[in-house]
Amino acid sequence: MKKIFALTFITLFLIHYLTAGKNNNDAPSVAWGDKFKLPAKSYELGFIGNATEGYIDVSHMKGRSVNLQKFDPQLKLSFTTRASTKAFGKKYTIEEVVAINNKYYLHYSTFNKENLRSTLFAQEISLRDGKYAGEPIELLSSTFKVQTQHKQVSSMSTIVTGKWKTDISSDSSKLLIHYRYKTREQRDAGNRDMVGLYVYDKAYHKIWGKEIQMPYNAKLMEIEDYRVDGSGKAYILSKVYKSETAKDNGSAGHYELLIYDKNATTPEIASLKFDDKYVVSITMHEDRTGRMICAGYYSKSGRGTDGAFLFAYDKNSKMINKIGKGFYEFSPDLINQFESKKAIEKSEAKKEKGQKQSVSHLELKNLVVADDGSITLFAEQYTYYFIINISQGGYGGGSLIYHHFFDDIYVTRINADGELKWTTKIPKAQQGITKASFYYSWTHPDASRLGLSFHVHTLGNDNYLYFTDNKNNLELKSDQAPSVHMAGLGGTLISVKIASDGTTKKAPLFDFREKQMNVITQDMSDVTGKLLLGRAKYGNLKHNGTKGKPFLITLPY
Repeated sequence: MKKIFALTFITLFLIHYLTAGKNNNDAPSVAWGDKFKLPAKSYELGFIGNATEGYIDVSHMKGRSVNLQKFDPQLKLSFTTRASTKAFGKKYTIEEVVAINNKYYLHYSTFNKENLRSTLFAQEISLRDGKYAGEPIELLSSTFKVQTQHKQVSSMSTIVTGKWKTDISSDSSKLLIHYRYKTREQRDAGNRDMVGLYVYDKAYHKIWGKEIQMPYNAKLMEIEDYRVDGSGKAYILSKVYKSETAKDNGSAGHYELLIYDKNATTPEIASLKFDDKYVVSITMHEDRTGRMICAGYYSKSGRGTDGAFLFAYDKNSKMINKIGKGFYEFSPDLINQFESKKAIEKSEAKKEKGQKQSVSHLELKNLVVADDGSITLFAEQYTYYFIINISQGGYGGGSLIYHHFFDDIYVTRINADGELKWTTKIPKAQQGITKASFYYSWTHPDASRLGLSFHVHTLGNDNYLYFTDNKNNLELKSDQAPSVHMAGLGGTLISVKIASDGTTKKAPLFDFREKQMNVITQDMSDVTGKLLLGRAKYGNLKHNGTKGKPFLITLPY
């Protein structure tokens, strides 16, 4: 089972991997399909399907219909169905599209104004017929207000989403739906967050579900992540502080794993504490043996990132322990690769002063478990600054101009027993600008619409990265810094294969200016082990249009 993440770009492309070992020295090839267009006033939800039955592009016209555009396995448009949302009622929200047990479901929620109840449903979509299949399945409901978030679906519009969130166990046998009540009045010293946890099997049969009060005051606890394992247990990873005073004074706090199951009324709690290190970023994931892994990046000083760490929850001891060495420091040689002479000079100056070299602004993006059980961490250097423009009128208006920087990717692979296999650095220098308006309050724009950052896909023990780059960076040497790619000004779609031994191979897929296409790599979606779906836009490189053109990329490996 794989979740099809909400996608908002207008056309599609399909990446199809051939059998292992074929044409390893050949560059990827691209085959183009026919143009197509989304129905008016629609935004894209995702893409479902397989190489045998074909594919469906799913989009939504608010208050009217869910649009299903069917493509055959050669990406030829077969037909379009506009499935009405009238039965959903007036107060409905489209949540996401989920693939489970070789079936595809649209998750949507409704709101009953009379009894103030929100209800989540799953509506199956027939891949063959391109329409709804059967009656919707009612999953759960709540009378409390649930936290939502706004997602930017184009350069000019946002939608309300994220009310009910889904996680999938690593063996694809369990599905967790979790949600969180809107925060109540924070002046109440006893205020504790309420969280809903509901676990289902792959046929959407409910195993257990409950609404749970967190064990700590909301001001002393920050929820970082949710997961479900193959046995149906739900995990909440949280950061906990001793007191409000300690938090306000910059205390690093510590991390706890809260574990819930069908019968327990209180959680099992396991702590993760670093006595001499700081957690920069952290996530959790179930590995091939059923262990719940806690991994991420650490700092020795609390500034910058010094390396990666790998821990796991032990079901027997009820503790979170290091796997093998546990900590894996970045080498100075790695950090200095693909850096400018000026950056290296600064590093040398720090070294002369006895200061340790670290990586700045590094953010954890993905954790992947390979077929051989090894764990791979992907992180990206990201930062931004903004300029404030205040209007001269008396209405408090103005704007924020954000300058975003998405730079090098750090990839670390660790064996299942904790032995470090390798760490590699993928150079890039992406920049983009977004604008946020102000009227009584500031809003932070979604930088994902810029088409920057990267997408990672795993097949077997190999990883593939996709991102937009400056074509001058194809043959970079380790002592050269990458040239800048600016969002909306052309670029080249790049594929980087990282083999199981850490060796890399970069290949250009196509040039945006030559094809008049634009790709948002963050919108790519894994469909099956050998298939990767993404989106490309046809026309103006700077805006999210409604016209698209499918293309097929064949990647030898």
